[in-house]
Amino acid sequence: MNLVMQLFQGVTMATLAEGMALADRAGLQQRDVMEILALTNMACPLFLEKGNGKKKHFNIKLRLRGFLLKLLILIPELDSV
Repeated sequence: MNLVMQLFQGVTMATLAEGMALADRAGLQQRDVMEILALTNMACPLFLEKGNGKKKHFNIKLRLRGFLLKLLILIPELDSV
């Protein structure tokens, strides 16, 4: 179950990062994007905290590395199912 939840969180964070990069290239301010996001049904606490910079020590590479290591451990177990 933990692996599934981490997958959801990792995909969510990657989506936020890509969206913010696109907004930046389009000349939109991060603050404006987050204000609009907060008005939608996608306004989950994870998006709002990360997007507003409240949790500054997030490192996507480390999170993905940990996820991939867990996945590699799980793959042999899936073959036996």
